[in-house]
Amino acid sequence: MVFTITLDNLSAGGVTDIEVGDLLQTGFSYVSHTTTLGTYDPVTGLWAVASLDPQGSASLEIRVTVLESGV
Repeated sequence: MVFTITLDNLSAGGVTDIEVGDLLQTGFSYVSHTTTLGTYDPVTGLWAVASLDPQGSASLEIRVTVLESGV
């Protein structure tokens, strides 16, 4: 299973120091991730993007396995 988070900057100016939190709930086991910009820490669930250009976008894909029990 893959969770995808997308950041879209719809403004005419750039943005900086973006942080998105996404911790996995119980019932999922982290496998891997890919990002188009920035870094993701699977331990803290923090995706940090230094800057995003005007009208730019970035994405984070988190690959997990579904466990037998959980939410």
